[in-house]
Amino acid sequence: MRKLARDDAPKDLNGLELWRDVFQACNYSFDELLNDFFARLDREVERHRKLVDTLPRLRGVVSRNDDWVIVQAQWKHIDGWNTTCRFRQSQDTPSIRYLHGMSDEQDLFYQDRDAFPEATLWFQLGLSDGRRVIYEPWLQIRLE
Repeated sequence: MRKLARDDAPKDLNGLELWRDVFQACNYSFDELLNDFFARLDREVERHRKLVDTLPRLRGVVSRNDDWVIVQAQWKHIDGWNTTCRFRQSQDTPSIRYLHGMSDEQDLFYQDRDAFPEATLWFQLGLSDGRRVIYEPWLQIRLE
């Protein structure tokens, strides 16, 4: 924390650049940490390969009107699993600011169109078994 708040720390950094600077100030390798994280993630995928291979890929069909952005999840249904959807305004939106789609039907998610002042938005579909959510990659769409 002291390295994060040090007097000579660059003031205009955020995200990965900020953490890279803090790690370097501590004589740690941020890239090594990331490599270790992804190696561990790969090991976990292999450990849970049977589950991963049984899960369907989710696809989203996006529509919009003056009031709403609507994402309909399309997938091969599996007992015990449900879909979820979250939105963000930009690629670097912090996770605390993600918006969760409101759903009045299974697999249909609504978000207020006014929540996206720019010409694009990002959405991410996920599968949940009630204990965890496994997300697809983020997708960016143009609203115009």
